[in-house]
Amino acid sequence: SIHNDMVTIRGRREHASTIEEQDYFYRECYWGMFSRSIILPTDVRTEEVEATLKNGVLTIILPKAQKARLIKVKGLES
Repeated sequence: SIHNDMVTIRGRREHASTIEEQDYFYRECYWGMFSRSIILPTDVRTEEVEATLKNGVLTIILPKAQKARLIKVKGLES
């Protein structure tokens, strides 16, 4: 999700290993619910955001929004 200047990623890691308990020497738990929030350095075009998941890698494309430019126009002097 994207809210204001922050993107939040939520998900769940599943424990899908078929290794027997007695075959472990050491094991850490890396499964269950997780959430990560990242503050964005610039505005993005939220309607064009794309996310893909391939081979366990999440790729999020956040196109930058163009900021309004201030252009000074010199007036004609009378």
